[in-house]
Amino acid sequence: MPNHIHVNMNDQSMTCQAASTLSSLLVVLNMPLKGIAIAINDQIIPQSKWETHVLNDEDTIAIFTAIAGG
Repeated sequence: MPNHIHVNMNDQSMTCQAASTLSSLLVVLNMPLKGIAIAINDQIIPQSKWETHVLNDEDTIAIFTAIAGG
C-alpha cells in the first residue's frame, strides 16, 4: 500500500498521507474548520463526516468559503 496519495484541491495537485481524513488534511493545511463547505468528487461532505471521511487517490476536493451578506 502506498504511503501517499495524490488529490486535486481547488484545481491544484497535491500529495498527502494515505488514509488521511478530510479533517486531518484541513489541519495540515492550517485551514479554518468553520465557515467553509467541502465537496469531494462533486458531492458535498457534511461537517459531521469530516473526521471519518478518508481521502482516496485522485479525489477532487473543492473548498468553498462562506460569505455573509445578502
